[in-house]
Amino acid sequence: MTYGVYTRDLKGVKISELHSAEAAKVYCYDSDDAVVCSEKEVATGLEVTIKFSREWHFRLRPSLKYMNLGFVHTSWRWTHCKVADKVVYDPKNEGAMK
Repeated sequence: MTYGVYTRDLKGVKISELHSAEAAKVYCYDSDDAVVCSEKEVATGLEVTIKFSREWHFRLRPSLKYMNLGFVHTSWRWTHCKVADKVVYDPKNEGAMK
C-alpha cells in the first residue's frame, strides 16, 4: 500500500507513492489544505501496439497479451494510475483520524 499528500478535495496531489504514512505526514505539515491519503491503483485505459515485421509468424498468446498474425505483431496492456482512496491523516483533525 502506498500513501500520498493530496488537497482536501482529493483532486490535487503534492507527492505520491510513499511507502509509509509517517513519511507522508512530513510533507503535510507546511500546508493547511493538505491531507494524507492511502492510494489505490485503477486501470485507466488500454494501450495497443501494432508492429510490422519482415518475417512471417503465426502465434496466438492471449495470456501473454500478444499475437503474431503473418507480418503483423500486435500486443496490448492496461494502463494504470494511482488515485486517493481514504483519508488517513488530517492535520486539522488530528484526534479524529486513524
